[in-house]
Amino acid sequence: MLFPRLKASGCQMVGARKNDEEQPQYDLDVTEDLFSFRVHHGEEFNGNMDNYIGETLSYFDYVSLDELSLLDLDDIAMEQGYKLPVGYWIQVEGQIQPYNIRNDQQLV
Repeated sequence: MLFPRLKASGCQMVGARKNDEEQPQYDLDVTEDLFSFRVHHGEEFNGNMDNYIGETLSYFDYVSLDELSLLDLDDIAMEQGYKLPVGYWIQVEGQIQPYNIRNDQQLV
C-alpha cells in the first residue's frame, strides 16, 4: 500500500496515477498544501547529472508537503520493487541540476 504512514494518519487523498491519466486540478482554496510529483526511476543519471537515462515514470497526486517524509519515499521505492537503502534526488523547477535528499528538511 502506498504511503501507509500518511494513510494511517488519516490522509485519504494520496496515491499513484497511471501515466496516461491527467494530473488533477487542485482547488487552492481547499487543497493549498497538496501537490503532484513525478518519480523517474529504473536507470541512472548521465555523467553531468542533468539527464536521467532509461527512465520509468511514476506519478503521485494529492501529496501533502507538510506530511511528506523520507519514509514515504521509502514506501514508494519499495512499491516500485526496490530494496532499501536507495538514494533520492530532487530537481526543483528552475534549477539545472538535481540534488541529493538526505533528510526531511530538504523536501520542503
